[in-house]
Amino acid sequence: MAGVVTRWRMAEFVAISNAVNEGVCKPLAQKVAGAVSDEKFPGLSKYIHVTTDPRSGLRDWAHSRVVNAHPKAMSMEARRGVMARALGSA
Repeated sequence: MAGVVTRWRMAEFVAISNAVNEGVCKPLAQKVAGAVSDEKFPGLSKYIHVTTDPRSGLRDWAHSRVVNAHPKAMSMEARRGVMARALGSA
């Protein structure tokens, strides 16, 4: 095996990372976002959405995030654990 040279093409890794983000991570994030029910927290589901950030280079990563855009999201999460419960039930 001595003398074997491997060449890595960053564009291929970026494409793979973005494909996995779209195919696996984003549907899972949408499942978690859908687990926030209006029964326990009326009107909250309109503030929950999924954002995705594609990978663009070597020091960047692809992300799928479930976002709570409610004005009091941090205090709501601290008191009731809305997103933690949604993650646990999804």
